[in-house]
Amino acid sequence: MNLVFVLPFVFCATEGAVLQKKVSQENRTEARHLYARAMAYLSQKKYDVAIPLLEDAKKKDPYFVEAYIALGNAYIGKKDTANARKTFLQVTKIAPKDKRGYQGLGFLYGFFLRKYEKGIFWYKKAYQIDKKDENNLLVIARLYEKFNKDSADFYYRKLLTLNPEHPEGLKRYLTFLVDNKRYNEAVSYAERAIEKLSNDELVMESAFKVYIQMGEAKKAIEIANGLIKKDPNNYIYYLMRGEAYASLNRYKEALADYDRAESLNPNSIGVHVRKAILYNDLKNYSRALKEGKRAIELGPKTEELQSIVYYVIAESYKGLALSYENKKNWDSALKAWENAKVWYSRIYSLGDTPYRDYALKMITYSKKKWEKVKRIKLGISEG
Repeated sequence: MNLVFVLPFVFCATEGAVLQKKVSQENRTEARHLYARAMAYLSQKKYDVAIPLLEDAKKKDPYFVEAYIALGNAYIGKKDTANARKTFLQVTKIAPKDKRGYQGLGFLYGFFLRKYEKGIFWYKKAYQIDKKDENNLLVIARLYEKFNKDSADFYYRKLLTLNPEHPEGLKRYLTFLVDNKRYNEAVSYAERAIEKLSNDELVMESAFKVYIQMGEAKKAIEIANGLIKKDPNNYIYYLMRGEAYASLNRYKEALADYDRAESLNPNSIGVHVRKAILYNDLKNYSRALKEGKRAIELGPKTEELQSIVYYVIAESYKGLALSYENKKNWDSALKAWENAKVWYSRIYSLGDTPYRDYALKMITYSKKKWEKVKRIKLGISEG
Protein backbone atom coordinates (compact mmCIF):
# COMPACT_ATOMS: atom_id res chain seq x y z
CA MET A 1 0.00 0.00 0.00
CA ASN A 2 1.57 3.29 -1.10
CA LEU A 3 1.31 6.15 1.33
CA VAL A 4 1.93 9.81 0.76
CA PHE A 5 4.25 10.04 3.74
CA VAL A 6 5.60 6.76 5.08
CA LEU A 7 7.26 6.45 8.47
CA PRO A 8 8.76 2.96 8.24
CA PHE A 9 10.30 3.19 11.68
CA VAL A 10 6.95 3.65 13.45
CA PHE A 11 5.55 0.25 14.37
CA CYS A 12 3.41 0.91 17.42
CA ALA A 13 2.02 3.70 19.53
CA THR A 14 4.82 3.32 22.11
CA GLU A 15 7.58 3.64 19.53
CA GLY A 16 5.80 6.61 17.98
CA ALA A 17 5.54 8.31 21.35
CA VAL A 18 9.27 7.82 22.00
CA LEU A 19 10.29 9.02 18.56
CA GLN A 20 7.97 11.98 18.81
CA LYS A 21 10.22 13.33 21.55
CA LYS A 22 12.97 13.66 18.95
CA VAL A 23 10.99 16.36 17.15
CA SER A 24 12.45 19.65 18.31
CA GLN A 25 10.35 22.16 20.17
CA GLU A 26 11.12 24.64 17.41
CA ASN A 27 9.70 22.34 14.73
CA ARG A 28 6.63 21.54 16.82
CA THR A 29 5.97 25.24 17.31
CA GLU A 30 6.46 25.99 13.62
CA ALA A 31 4.13 23.11 12.69
CA ARG A 32 1.38 24.58 14.85
CA HIS A 33 1.82 28.02 13.32
CA LEU A 34 1.49 26.50 9.86
CA TYR A 35 -1.58 24.55 11.02
CA ALA A 36 -3.26 27.68 12.38
CA ARG A 37 -2.70 29.52 9.10
CA ALA A 38 -4.02 26.56 7.13
CA MET A 39 -7.18 26.32 9.25
CA ALA A 40 -7.99 29.95 8.47
CA TYR A 41 -7.84 29.13 4.76
CA LEU A 42 -9.82 25.90 5.23
CA SER A 43 -12.63 27.88 6.84
CA GLN A 44 -12.83 29.79 3.55
CA LYS A 45 -12.58 26.56 1.51
CA LYS A 46 -9.26 27.72 0.00
CA TYR A 47 -7.95 24.19 -0.21
CA ASP A 48 -5.12 24.91 -2.65
CA VAL A 49 -3.62 27.38 -0.19
CA ALA A 50 -4.25 25.29 2.92
CA ILE A 51 -2.85 21.99 1.62
CA PRO A 52 0.81 23.10 1.13
CA LEU A 53 0.80 24.65 4.61
CA LEU A 54 -0.49 21.42 6.14
CA GLU A 55 2.03 19.33 4.19
CA ASP A 56 4.77 21.59 5.58
CA ALA A 57 3.34 21.21 9.08
CA LYS A 58 3.54 17.43 8.66
CA LYS A 59 7.18 17.64 7.67
CA LYS A 60 8.00 19.82 10.66
CA ASP A 61 6.21 17.45 13.04
CA PRO A 62 5.47 14.02 11.53
CA TYR A 63 3.38 13.11 14.60
CA PHE A 64 1.05 16.13 14.58
CA VAL A 65 -2.22 14.25 14.16
CA GLU A 66 -4.41 17.36 13.87
CA ALA A 67 -2.47 18.42 10.77
CA TYR A 68 -3.13 15.03 9.13
CA ILE A 69 -6.83 15.17 9.93
CA ALA A 70 -7.14 18.70 8.54
CA LEU A 71 -5.16 17.68 5.48
CA GLY A 72 -7.39 14.67 4.84
CA ASN A 73 -10.45 16.89 5.07
CA ALA A 74 -8.85 19.41 2.72
CA TYR A 75 -8.23 16.68 0.15
CA ILE A 76 -11.88 15.63 0.46
CA GLY A 77 -12.82 19.27 -0.15
CA LYS A 78 -10.78 19.13 -3.35
CA LYS A 79 -12.35 15.75 -4.20
CA ASP A 80 -8.88 14.24 -4.19
CA THR A 81 -10.00 10.99 -2.62
CA ALA A 82 -6.74 9.11 -3.20
CA ASN A 83 -4.68 11.56 -1.16
CA ALA A 84 -7.44 11.85 1.45
CA ARG A 85 -7.36 8.09 1.91
CA LYS A 86 -3.56 8.01 2.16
CA THR A 87 -3.54 10.82 4.70
CA PHE A 88 -6.13 9.23 6.99
CA LEU A 89 -4.35 5.89 6.72
CA GLN A 90 -1.18 7.62 7.90
CA VAL A 91 -3.02 8.65 11.05
CA THR A 92 -3.91 5.02 11.77
CA LYS A 93 -0.18 4.19 11.46
CA ILE A 94 1.33 6.96 13.56
CA ALA A 95 -1.53 7.00 16.10
CA PRO A 96 -3.32 3.64 15.98
CA LYS A 97 -5.21 4.41 19.20
CA ASP A 98 -6.56 7.73 17.88
CA LYS A 99 -10.11 7.23 16.60
CA ARG A 100 -9.97 10.23 14.26
CA GLY A 101 -8.02 8.48 11.52
CA TYR A 102 -10.61 5.70 11.37
CA GLN A 103 -13.43 8.22 11.46
CA GLY A 104 -11.85 10.12 8.57
CA LEU A 105 -11.74 6.91 6.53
CA GLY A 106 -15.31 6.12 7.57
CA PHE A 107 -16.53 9.48 6.35
CA LEU A 108 -14.52 9.26 3.13
CA TYR A 109 -15.85 5.85 2.18
CA GLY A 110 -19.30 5.95 3.72
CA PHE A 111 -20.56 9.45 3.03
CA PHE A 112 -18.31 10.85 0.31
CA LEU A 113 -17.70 7.79 -1.89
CA ARG A 114 -20.95 6.06 -0.83
CA LYS A 115 -19.17 2.79 -0.27
CA TYR A 116 -21.31 2.13 2.73
CA GLU A 117 -19.89 -1.17 3.94
CA LYS A 118 -16.33 0.15 3.87
CA GLY A 119 -17.45 3.26 5.72
CA ILE A 120 -19.07 1.08 8.40
CA PHE A 121 -15.90 -1.01 8.68
CA TRP A 122 -13.82 2.03 9.61
CA TYR A 123 -16.41 3.58 11.92
CA LYS A 124 -16.63 0.28 13.80
CA LYS A 125 -12.88 0.43 14.33
CA ALA A 126 -13.27 3.94 15.74
CA TYR A 127 -16.02 2.68 18.05
CA GLN A 128 -13.81 -0.11 19.37
CA ILE A 129 -11.23 2.51 20.35
CA ASP A 130 -13.75 4.78 22.10
CA LYS A 131 -17.02 3.14 23.09
CA LYS A 132 -18.09 6.32 24.85
CA ASP A 133 -18.32 8.12 21.53
CA GLU A 134 -22.00 7.55 20.77
CA ASN A 135 -21.77 9.43 17.48
CA ASN A 136 -19.94 6.46 15.97
CA LEU A 137 -23.06 4.36 16.59
CA LEU A 138 -25.14 7.10 14.98
CA VAL A 139 -23.14 7.21 11.75
CA ILE A 140 -23.01 3.40 11.57
CA ALA A 141 -26.80 3.33 11.80
CA ARG A 142 -27.13 6.03 9.16
CA LEU A 143 -24.89 4.12 6.75
CA TYR A 144 -26.73 0.85 7.37
CA GLU A 145 -29.96 2.64 6.37
CA LYS A 146 -28.65 2.61 2.80
CA PHE A 147 -28.67 -1.16 2.42
CA ASN A 148 -29.62 -3.03 5.61
CA LYS A 149 -32.66 -1.71 7.50
CA ASP A 150 -32.46 -4.35 10.24
CA SER A 151 -28.86 -3.46 11.09
CA ALA A 152 -29.72 0.24 11.01
CA ASP A 153 -32.53 -0.43 13.47
CA PHE A 154 -30.17 -2.39 15.73
CA TYR A 155 -27.60 0.40 15.94
CA TYR A 156 -30.19 3.14 16.45
CA ARG A 157 -31.67 1.14 19.32
CA LYS A 158 -28.23 0.45 20.75
CA LEU A 159 -27.44 4.18 20.71
CA LEU A 160 -30.74 5.15 22.33
CA THR A 161 -30.39 2.40 24.93
CA LEU A 162 -27.04 3.88 25.96
CA ASN A 163 -28.39 7.43 25.82
CA PRO A 164 -32.18 7.71 25.48
CA GLU A 165 -31.91 11.50 25.19
CA HIS A 166 -29.31 11.62 22.39
CA PRO A 167 -30.77 14.50 20.29
CA GLU A 168 -29.46 13.52 16.87
CA GLY A 169 -30.16 9.86 17.58
CA LEU A 170 -33.80 10.63 18.43
CA LYS A 171 -34.14 12.77 15.32
CA ARG A 172 -32.60 10.23 12.96
CA TYR A 173 -34.37 7.21 14.40
CA LEU A 174 -37.73 8.99 14.33
CA THR A 175 -37.17 9.88 10.67
CA PHE A 176 -36.06 6.30 9.97
CA LEU A 177 -39.24 4.86 11.51
CA VAL A 178 -41.46 7.32 9.62
CA ASP A 179 -39.70 6.63 6.31
CA ASN A 180 -40.36 2.94 6.86
CA LYS A 181 -44.00 3.57 7.87
CA ARG A 182 -43.50 2.16 11.36
CA TYR A 183 -45.79 4.75 12.88
CA ASN A 184 -46.86 2.76 15.97
CA GLU A 185 -43.24 2.44 17.07
CA ALA A 186 -42.52 6.05 16.18
CA VAL A 187 -45.06 7.59 18.58
CA SER A 188 -42.94 7.41 21.74
CA TYR A 189 -39.87 8.68 19.89
CA ALA A 190 -41.89 11.52 18.39
CA GLU A 191 -42.97 12.66 21.83
CA ARG A 192 -39.41 12.56 23.19
CA ALA A 193 -38.00 14.26 20.11
CA ILE A 194 -40.56 17.08 20.36
CA GLU A 195 -39.52 17.69 23.98
CA LYS A 196 -35.85 17.94 23.03
CA LEU A 197 -35.97 19.34 19.50
CA SER A 198 -39.11 21.42 19.09
CA ASN A 199 -37.15 23.93 16.98
CA ASP A 200 -35.97 21.28 14.52
CA GLU A 201 -38.21 21.37 11.44
CA LEU A 202 -37.37 17.82 10.33
CA VAL A 203 -38.35 16.47 13.74
CA MET A 204 -41.64 18.37 13.72
CA GLU A 205 -42.45 17.30 10.15
CA SER A 206 -41.78 13.66 11.07
CA ALA A 207 -43.91 13.96 14.22
CA PHE A 208 -46.70 15.46 12.12
CA LYS A 209 -46.69 12.40 9.85
CA VAL A 210 -46.82 10.10 12.86
CA TYR A 211 -49.84 11.86 14.36
CA ILE A 212 -51.68 11.99 11.01
CA GLN A 213 -51.15 8.28 10.46
CA MET A 214 -52.18 7.45 14.02
CA GLY A 215 -55.42 9.44 13.68
CA GLU A 216 -54.35 12.21 16.05
CA ALA A 217 -55.15 15.08 13.71
CA LYS A 218 -55.54 17.66 16.47
CA LYS A 219 -51.94 17.10 17.58
CA ALA A 220 -50.89 17.27 13.93
CA ILE A 221 -52.63 20.65 13.59
CA GLU A 222 -50.78 21.95 16.64
CA ILE A 223 -47.48 20.99 15.06
CA ALA A 224 -48.44 22.57 11.72
CA ASN A 225 -49.48 25.76 13.52
CA GLY A 226 -46.04 25.96 15.10
CA LEU A 227 -44.29 25.41 11.78
CA ILE A 228 -46.42 28.06 10.06
CA LYS A 229 -45.71 30.54 12.84
CA LYS A 230 -42.00 29.97 12.37
CA ASP A 231 -42.11 30.13 8.56
CA PRO A 232 -45.40 31.59 7.27
CA ASN A 233 -44.22 31.52 3.65
CA ASN A 234 -43.54 27.80 3.43
CA TYR A 235 -46.38 26.36 1.34
CA ILE A 236 -45.66 22.80 2.53
CA TYR A 237 -46.81 23.67 6.03
CA TYR A 238 -50.19 24.84 4.75
CA LEU A 239 -50.55 21.60 2.80
CA MET A 240 -49.78 19.69 5.99
CA ARG A 241 -52.32 21.57 8.07
CA GLY A 242 -54.88 21.33 5.28
CA GLU A 243 -54.46 17.55 5.26
CA ALA A 244 -55.06 17.45 9.01
CA TYR A 245 -58.17 19.62 8.71
CA ALA A 246 -59.48 17.44 5.88
CA SER A 247 -59.05 14.31 8.01
CA LEU A 248 -61.37 15.94 10.56
CA ASN A 249 -63.88 16.84 7.80
CA ARG A 250 -63.11 20.50 8.36
CA TYR A 251 -63.17 21.07 4.63
CA LYS A 252 -63.58 24.84 4.63
CA GLU A 253 -60.41 25.28 6.68
CA ALA A 254 -58.60 22.66 4.61
CA LEU A 255 -59.49 24.42 1.36
CA ALA A 256 -58.37 27.78 2.79
CA ASP A 257 -54.97 26.26 3.60
CA TYR A 258 -54.70 24.66 0.15
CA ASP A 259 -55.55 27.97 -1.48
CA ARG A 260 -52.90 29.67 0.62
CA ALA A 261 -50.39 27.01 -0.42
CA GLU A 262 -51.30 27.56 -4.06
CA SER A 263 -50.82 31.32 -3.74
CA LEU A 264 -47.31 30.66 -2.41
CA ASN A 265 -46.46 28.02 -5.04
CA PRO A 266 -48.96 27.83 -7.92
CA ASN A 267 -46.81 25.29 -9.77
CA SER A 268 -46.81 22.68 -7.02
CA ILE A 269 -48.26 19.37 -8.20
CA GLY A 270 -48.92 18.44 -4.58
CA VAL A 271 -51.18 21.46 -4.08
CA HIS A 272 -53.42 20.51 -7.00
CA VAL A 273 -53.48 16.83 -6.03
CA ARG A 274 -54.55 17.72 -2.50
CA LYS A 275 -57.27 20.01 -3.81
CA ALA A 276 -58.48 17.31 -6.21
CA ILE A 277 -58.73 14.80 -3.35
CA LEU A 278 -60.65 17.31 -1.24
CA TYR A 279 -63.09 18.13 -4.05
CA ASN A 280 -63.64 14.42 -4.63
CA ASP A 281 -64.50 14.06 -0.94
CA LEU A 282 -66.98 16.92 -1.39
CA LYS A 283 -68.38 15.18 -4.50
CA ASN A 284 -67.46 18.20 -6.60
CA TYR A 285 -66.06 15.96 -9.32
CA SER A 286 -65.83 18.57 -12.06
CA ARG A 287 -63.64 20.76 -9.87
CA ALA A 288 -61.62 17.74 -8.77
CA LEU A 289 -61.03 16.85 -12.41
CA LYS A 290 -59.88 20.37 -13.16
CA GLU A 291 -57.32 20.23 -10.35
CA GLY A 292 -56.13 16.80 -11.45
CA LYS A 293 -55.62 17.91 -15.04
CA ARG A 294 -53.70 20.94 -13.81
CA ALA A 295 -51.38 18.57 -11.97
CA ILE A 296 -50.88 16.63 -15.23
CA GLU A 297 -49.99 19.86 -17.05
CA LEU A 298 -47.26 20.51 -14.49
CA GLY A 299 -45.65 17.22 -15.48
CA PRO A 300 -45.23 14.73 -12.61
CA LYS A 301 -41.78 13.19 -13.07
CA THR A 302 -41.75 9.99 -11.01
CA GLU A 303 -43.97 6.96 -11.50
CA GLU A 304 -45.18 7.21 -7.90
CA LEU A 305 -46.29 10.80 -8.38
CA GLN A 306 -47.82 9.97 -11.76
CA SER A 307 -49.84 7.18 -10.15
CA ILE A 308 -51.24 9.58 -7.55
CA VAL A 309 -52.24 12.13 -10.19
CA TYR A 310 -53.76 9.45 -12.42
CA TYR A 311 -55.64 8.10 -9.41
CA VAL A 312 -57.34 11.40 -8.54
CA ILE A 313 -58.31 11.91 -12.20
CA ALA A 314 -59.68 8.38 -12.51
CA GLU A 315 -61.62 8.76 -9.27
CA SER A 316 -63.02 12.08 -10.50
CA TYR A 317 -64.29 10.45 -13.69
CA LYS A 318 -65.77 7.57 -11.67
CA GLY A 319 -67.59 10.04 -9.42
CA LEU A 320 -68.89 11.94 -12.46
CA ALA A 321 -70.08 8.71 -14.07
CA LEU A 322 -72.05 7.68 -11.00
CA SER A 323 -73.61 11.13 -10.67
CA TYR A 324 -74.61 11.08 -14.36
CA GLU A 325 -76.20 7.65 -13.84
CA ASN A 326 -78.27 9.05 -10.96
CA LYS A 327 -79.46 11.80 -13.29
CA LYS A 328 -80.09 9.24 -16.06
CA ASN A 329 -77.73 11.18 -18.32
CA TRP A 330 -76.61 8.03 -20.13
CA ASP A 331 -74.48 9.64 -22.82
CA SER A 332 -72.38 11.55 -20.27
CA ALA A 333 -72.20 8.49 -18.03
CA LEU A 334 -70.86 6.37 -20.91
CA LYS A 335 -68.21 8.93 -21.71
CA ALA A 336 -67.20 9.30 -18.04
CA TRP A 337 -66.91 5.52 -17.53
CA GLU A 338 -64.77 5.26 -20.65
CA ASN A 339 -62.48 8.00 -19.37
CA ALA A 340 -62.30 6.40 -15.92
CA LYS A 341 -61.20 3.12 -17.50
CA VAL A 342 -58.50 4.94 -19.52
CA TRP A 343 -57.00 6.57 -16.42
CA TYR A 344 -57.17 3.42 -14.31
CA SER A 345 -55.41 1.63 -17.16
CA ARG A 346 -52.68 4.27 -17.10
CA ILE A 347 -52.14 3.60 -13.40
CA TYR A 348 -51.87 -0.12 -14.06
CA SER A 349 -49.40 0.41 -16.91
CA LEU A 350 -46.99 2.23 -14.57
CA GLY A 351 -46.08 -1.02 -12.88
CA ASP A 352 -45.63 -1.61 -9.16
CA THR A 353 -47.24 1.40 -7.49
CA PRO A 354 -49.49 1.51 -4.39
CA TYR A 355 -52.55 1.98 -6.61
CA ARG A 356 -51.88 -0.88 -9.07
CA ASP A 357 -54.10 -3.59 -7.54
CA TYR A 358 -56.93 -1.14 -7.00
CA ALA A 359 -56.59 0.12 -10.58
CA LEU A 360 -56.93 -3.42 -11.93
CA LYS A 361 -60.20 -3.90 -10.05
CA MET A 362 -61.48 -0.54 -11.24
CA ILE A 363 -60.65 -1.31 -14.87
CA THR A 364 -62.97 -4.32 -14.67
CA TYR A 365 -65.57 -2.36 -12.72
CA SER A 366 -65.55 0.57 -15.18
CA LYS A 367 -65.91 -1.79 -18.12
CA LYS A 368 -68.90 -3.54 -16.54
CA LYS A 369 -70.52 -0.24 -15.66
CA TRP A 370 -70.00 1.04 -19.21
CA GLU A 371 -71.61 -2.10 -20.63
CA LYS A 372 -74.54 -1.82 -18.23
CA VAL A 373 -75.16 1.85 -19.11
CA LYS A 374 -74.87 0.98 -22.81
CA ARG A 375 -77.58 -1.67 -22.45
CA ILE A 376 -79.83 0.75 -20.57
CA LYS A 377 -79.36 3.36 -23.25
CA LEU A 378 -80.25 0.85 -25.97
CA GLY A 379 -83.26 -0.36 -23.97
CA ILE A 380 -81.91 -3.87 -23.65
CA SER A 381 -83.29 -5.81 -20.67
CA GLU A 382 -80.81 -7.23 -18.18
CA GLY A 383 -82.87 -10.39 -17.86
